Amino acid sequence: MVLLRRRAFGESFVGRLWSHANADRYRQSSRPWTAQFHSTRSIWLSSLKTLRHSEVLSGILQPLLLTTTASLGVALFDSVADGVPGKSASKALFQMHSLLGGALSLLLVFRTNSAYNRFWEARRIWENLLNRCRELARYAYCFRDQLQPCRVDRLAQLLTAFPVMLRRHLCLLAPLAPLPAPLCDAMRSSSSRPLYLCKRLAAEISGVSDASDGTFTSRERLMGLSLVNQLGSYVGACERLLQTPVPLNYARHTSRFLTLWCLTLPVSLVGSMGLLVVPVTAFVTWCLFGIQEIGLFIEHCALDNGDIFMDQLSDQERATWRHDGVGGGSCQGGAGSDSDFAARYVPPAPMPF
Repeated sequence: MVLLRRRAFGESFVGRLWSHANADRYRQSSRPWTAQFHSTRSIWLSSLKTLRHSEVLSGILQPLLLTTTASLGVALFDSVADGVPGKSASKALFQMHSLLGGALSLLLVFRTNSAYNRFWEARRIWENLLNRCRELARYAYCFRDQLQPCRVDRLAQLLTAFPVMLRRHLCLLAPLAPLPAPLCDAMRSSSSRPLYLCKRLAAEISGVSDASDGTFTSRERLMGLSLVNQLGSYVGACERLLQTPVPLNYARHTSRFLTLWCLTLPVSLVGSMGLLVVPVTAFVTWCLFGIQEIGLFIEHCALDNGDIFMDQLSDQERATWRHDGVGGGSCQGGAGSDSDFAARYVPPAPMPF
């Protein structure tokens, strides 16, 4: 089957996708991802073993050391200066922590939920983007005779480059997609490369002539253009989500609230716990600041960090062209070859995006 596909693709762009570094992973299974299932039995021991390498622990190390040191100082001062005034203040602080504990819990829970909703919305946007790319791939397959093999090959180039360029547009991490040099030069002059690819996709579909037998008319052309327009709308949705983060004042107030609450905690507990207040304060600080750190991580990994799900979805979009067999034969030396396309391609002026 692999040999037949290679012969059918020839040296076209879709055929060269089989030489991708991850092609072996796609040949082994028709599903280009692996679902991970966890249970308490499978993760609890490994979680304890990797505690010192925890990213959450490294992120909250500074407040953890500060509160632990402060609790140690309070415990030593209480053991040395026994009977110093302040027992009534300790009781009042204990009551204050009891009253504010519920408010602090609600603050952290709301912060984590808002961050996860942001992450889930980003995942839904990229799910819809992947579905539209697959629909365009099926569109190119159904009308491959009317589009001609070389136009289908150019559509494959633009569609497989679109998720990569959107990731670069959002994260500034992904490399340039494998496209002809003139097209890459034109994208560099554009302020929004994903929207430029949408423009090129719309131009390719608009350039298809009506079929004499009625199999491709303005209705089919408008259907393809509507799919391209939806791709452009997902660029705006990602930009909206990226440019509208959770207000920084919310995170700062939560951090100040947590710091003051944890710093005054040993004063309220030292009378009844003594030196045990040190590990108790350290454990409480690790739990509460860890929840805050997880919420910040979930918020930023939505679109700021592309390797959470954007890379996986980009690979799935490439796999659509591999497994569905979309794309004509070789374009080398023909009227629609990469070299001919590069010779005929005139980069337009920068678009006002």
